[in-house]
Amino acid sequence: MSWNTIIQFINETEQRLSSTEKLRQMNYNAKVTRPDDSYFRCLDSSLKKNTSFIRKLKTFSASQLNSILEEMLTLNLTKYTSEVASALVESKLKMTDITSAVKLCTVLHHKYVDFQYNLLDCWHRALHITEENLSLNESKGKVDLRFYAELINVGIFTYDDGFPLLENVLSVIMNTDRDCHNNINIVLTFCRYCGHDFAGLVSRSIRKLAETYNKTVPKSRVIPEDKQNYMKSLFKKYHVLLCRRLLRENREVVRLVRENKRILQTRGEVSAERRERGLTLLLSFKKLHKNCLELAEYLDEEIPQFLQGELSKLEELNLSIENGTSNVGEAVSPDVWDDEEMQQFYENLPNIRDFIQSPTDPLNEPKANKQEKITEKDIVESDSDNDVECFSQEINDFDEIDSPLSADIKTQLESFLNHLPQCVNREMIDNSAVNFAITFISKNHRKKLARTLYNVSRTRLDLLPLYARLVAILEPAMPEIAEELGKLLKHEFKFHVKKKDQINIETKIKVVRFIGELVKFRVFSYIEVLQCFKRLLNNFTHHQIEMFCNLLETCGRFLFKHPDYSSLIRVYIDQMMRVKSATILDPHYVTMIENAYYHVLPPERPIHMKKKRPPMHEFIRKLLFEDLMKSNVSTILRLMRKLNWKSKELASYAVKCLTCAFKVKYDNIRPLADLVSGIANYQDFVGVQVVDGVMEDIRLGMEVNRQEDSQRRLSMVKYLGELYNYCLLDNGDIFNVLYSFITFGVSLGSPSSLDPPENLFRIKLACVLLETFGHYLDSKTGHKRLDFYFVFFQSYYWFKHSAACWDSKKAFPIEITYMFRDTLSSLRPKLRLYENYEESLIGVESLKAEFMNRLAYKNIETNHELEIIQEDISPGCLETKTSKENNFFFEIASEATSDESENKSSSEEISSKTTCGNINEIGAGEPSPPKSIKENSIDTLSSISNKNEETNANIKHKFKELATTNDKRGAQLVRIQSPQRYGSRNIVVKSVRRLSDAVRLGNH
Repeated sequence: MSWNTIIQFINETEQRLSSTEKLRQMNYNAKVTRPDDSYFRCLDSSLKKNTSFIRKLKTFSASQLNSILEEMLTLNLTKYTSEVASALVESKLKMTDITSAVKLCTVLHHKYVDFQYNLLDCWHRALHITEENLSLNESKGKVDLRFYAELINVGIFTYDDGFPLLENVLSVIMNTDRDCHNNINIVLTFCRYCGHDFAGLVSRSIRKLAETYNKTVPKSRVIPEDKQNYMKSLFKKYHVLLCRRLLRENREVVRLVRENKRILQTRGEVSAERRERGLTLLLSFKKLHKNCLELAEYLDEEIPQFLQGELSKLEELNLSIENGTSNVGEAVSPDVWDDEEMQQFYENLPNIRDFIQSPTDPLNEPKANKQEKITEKDIVESDSDNDVECFSQEINDFDEIDSPLSADIKTQLESFLNHLPQCVNREMIDNSAVNFAITFISKNHRKKLARTLYNVSRTRLDLLPLYARLVAILEPAMPEIAEELGKLLKHEFKFHVKKKDQINIETKIKVVRFIGELVKFRVFSYIEVLQCFKRLLNNFTHHQIEMFCNLLETCGRFLFKHPDYSSLIRVYIDQMMRVKSATILDPHYVTMIENAYYHVLPPERPIHMKKKRPPMHEFIRKLLFEDLMKSNVSTILRLMRKLNWKSKELASYAVKCLTCAFKVKYDNIRPLADLVSGIANYQDFVGVQVVDGVMEDIRLGMEVNRQEDSQRRLSMVKYLGELYNYCLLDNGDIFNVLYSFITFGVSLGSPSSLDPPENLFRIKLACVLLETFGHYLDSKTGHKRLDFYFVFFQSYYWFKHSAACWDSKKAFPIEITYMFRDTLSSLRPKLRLYENYEESLIGVESLKAEFMNRLAYKNIETNHELEIIQEDISPGCLETKTSKENNFFFEIASEATSDESENKSSSEEISSKTTCGNINEIGAGEPSPPKSIKENSIDTLSSISNKNEETNANIKHKFKELATTNDKRGAQLVRIQSPQRYGSRNIVVKSVRRLSDAVRLGNH
């Protein structure tokens, strides 16, 4: 490659010098080929046409060359050559227009005798500068010097006429710019385009290649060799002065950087004035250093070794001023990354230089067209735009030839940019980076990529790490992308912070998270992101809280682990927490701040060791907590039945797991209840113990009342309802739990710690339980008890709703209201709902009065009948009763000695039993043949009379038990019938469970 480079450069230089020499000789002999006066008589000499032509020359560009040449063939400009020359000198040309302008001047020189002198006179006026009067514009001066030098090079101006002015201008420019070097760009432009012809300059890279392959670089003979050496000496003196200034600025920048770093570490921040001054000095130094290197390359000079050492030190220290980033190979603490995969994502980047040629390789630069030639300037300058082309070739062809691939590349670029949002993993984004580096290498392509990355959708936050990785991969070869993207993001960030509006929160979050991702790839300024933190803390409210927290979550931990910025990040975090403590913030913001804080500074916790369990325990947990679902209940049941239920330890652990419904998914609670029901058919104790455990957990939840147990409590209440649906507990138990939700720890007078006014979780628990089992009540008693419960439940709801903690600023939660109404309407669509607390209290009092009336009536009737019965069965009466009356007492004695059985048979059935001899079991002796009713009565009466005291005591005891059944659970029906004395009157002694519950609730 190097051999081809030097051979190609030598061939092109020889061809250019040969063509230029021929053209120069033609221009020297132009007077021989000029037309005579008769040629101009037939051309247009009108003032209007010629004035219009001169105005076009003042705005001349390369694209107008053909039209101007065609128009010039019809005009006689003999009287206007001075105006034409003045228009060309004053026109604002670009570097790409110079070749066409020289072609136009050549044509004018061959036609008009006075044009050469008028043009030279205009250049003297334009380039007349002295040490006292330096009025040369930099941008126009660069173009004018090259334009004028090319006119000398092609022979429009002779060496004696043209070179003295050029020599004077360059001498004044360099001699008067010894300290500030403001004219460095003019000098560099002249060396780049005209240095080989007028100073004999050969770049260092070409000279080394020529020495390596023993080749001789052709020399230009436009001016004598002594003049070339003189011009070269001027440039070298200027370079020496430039190096001295570079050393001074280097020492100043190093000193300032060290001071700023010390201040940053001790005080936490650097003042804006010092930061601005340091940034200005550093930018100036970098620009001066770049120019010094470029001039040294053109002049084949070396930068002092001492300066090289200072530059390496500055490269390590300038981080805190310029971009706050460490070297690419900087070691980062492993604690920064959550796992190894994340560390690989942010640190292991493909080397883009392995896929493309080195940027300093001249063949790596894009070619403007197929006929473009590589010159020494292209080899010297890596960022050259290939403005220097073979002059002889452009003389023969003045039309610009567009690249035939330009349209295809444009289409490919659009396709590439449209495909970027589909790159959703590391491999795809790496391939895209390599593809872009190989295919799209112009500056416009890089700017368009940066703009596309910046315009990523605000809802695609998942693309930000991938886009940041793309920028980091391309940054070594194409740093413009990272610079342009960083500039756009900083501008938008400052715009949103300054505007202080409360809209576009998604866009704001996108911007700060994108900045954070770029920081983690070390392509965004550390100092800039610290300034972003500072700006957000200055007005830590509303959206700026969210922006700060998102930025802290993205790159806060990364910066905290950096040794240079750890203390400063800690200062900002502490300031954030102080603002949170001193300000009343929305709970949403409080949670966000705490999450960001613990993301950067996670609390130190002991290492959690996984609990070791026996294999059988792990098997049970896997079956119940991982495998169980609706479709495989029967399979899990078969496996659970195979357990050794005779082992107390294993059975106890299985019951414990079956009780923990909060450890399974919410949708799997019903399958778990189904499983328990199936196991209970074979192991009776399982159902009882599971129900006891669930009810105990529910009661414990009400006693502890911790917010973090909310999901657990909901799961257990849902589980209890499903257990009821599978007939593992009865109505009494389920209603006990329902009433405990609205009675346990509830205080109507003063706030209770077990059930504070603002705690509405019990309403949610009751609704979940009602929705779970309410549709499965199958008895009239259950439905009636549920109707009674709704009255008290509504009263509890309105008691909570009317609490003083709810007002216009803090309204009662609407979701609780919706849940309450939906639950009641689904179970009782026609139920009339109370509208306020007072109305609910009236309903409760009415229901309590009804309960008390019923209970009082039942108690009076029962006590009256018991007194009559006790009077009838007293010892004195037993001796005077008739046989018919004795039959009545025999029935009472039989029922009293039975084990609280429900005997609802009629008097005829009792007589039948007595006839069959069953009543003889009361007395002693063996069974006898059937007797008549009268005989049986007499025998029985005799037996009772013999044991008068014992029998009387037993009967009294049984009636005492019957009289106290209102306080016991379980209804017992005792039907006492005596057709001889009491006719058809029935005495009912009954305990109504719902009346007892209602009375206790009313007393409470």
